[in-house]
Amino acid sequence: MNKRTTLSWMFVSAIILLSLACSVVGSTKPEAPESAPLVSEEAPLQAEEPVDAAPVQPEEPLVGEAEAPAAPATYDTNFPLPPDVQNFVKMGDKVVNYQTNLSLEQCMDFYRAELKSRGLKERDLLTVFNATTFSMVFDGDPKGAIVIQGVDLGNGVSNVSIRYEDV
Repeated sequence: MNKRTTLSWMFVSAIILLSLACSVVGSTKPEAPESAPLVSEEAPLQAEEPVDAAPVQPEEPLVGEAEAPAAPATYDTNFPLPPDVQNFVKMGDKVVNYQTNLSLEQCMDFYRAELKSRGLKERDLLTVFNATTFSMVFDGDPKGAIVIQGVDLGNGVSNVSIRYEDV
């Protein structure tokens, strides 16, 4: 055997010996401390008296999970809102933001119907829609153009922002 082969065998042997030594040392288990008996020999087991449990409150639904229809809440805004508004935020007199279980297309249809019934006109050139967002502009409100933007948050929830713009 040449010197290189001998060194290789010595190295492999050393690693094997170290592995065996580590496994022997690492496999020793510490002794468990003596513990008190789980059941006292002096006191017999007795049935506990039943405790009146507090009524269980139903968990709040997850975002996007269907809820039983409730009476529509009233919000401090002149903008039309769908009946299932969640997480409503008003930022001054010109901007509101909320989430809804309506799809983006349903949001667009809702605002087209509501704002057209108020005499406003959609500026079709500025309407943009794709799988995850939409943007619409309606003219005719004395406070300015109404800009509506929506984003699909996933799990059946859409975020909608409505604001007045001077355009």
